Amino acid sequence: MHDLIQLMGKDVVNQECLDDPGKCSRLWIFEDVVEILCEDTGRNAIKAIVLDFPMSEDITISPDAFTNMKGLRMLILLEVHISSEGPVILPNELRWLKWPNAPNLEFGSDPKKLVQLDVHRSRITQLGGQLKNFGKLKSINFSECKSLASVP
Repeated sequence: MHDLIQLMGKDVVNQECLDDPGKCSRLWIFEDVVEILCEDTGRNAIKAIVLDFPMSEDITISPDAFTNMKGLRMLILLEVHISSEGPVILPNELRWLKWPNAPNLEFGSDPKKLVQLDVHRSRITQLGGQLKNFGKLKSINFSECKSLASVP
């Protein structure tokens, strides 16, 4: 029964934005996520991106791919290989981040709403700002982050 309700919810969200995935509040379809990230067409409407799609090819995104997604609260990218020419800037509203193998990331100036941070095996080099700015952080995973020099 739970699966049926989940499918029905996904269908309702899909009907909201048939022509423009940037207007969806949640994204989980591979093609939609790639279009949004590669073409920098994300908007405030996007609150969650969840993608678990094993693939062998790299997707290259702009460091500013998430900049216009000011309402993004959840970002889960599993088994997705994304690279960027510079640190990927994350929005301040982000509350849940799970991105194994992430490129170098840069947190906004005020990441105090972040509760879950899991970037194991990522290429993150430093945790910008002061640790006190991450006031609500409950869980953190930097395991196998070989480029991480220090945590403030």
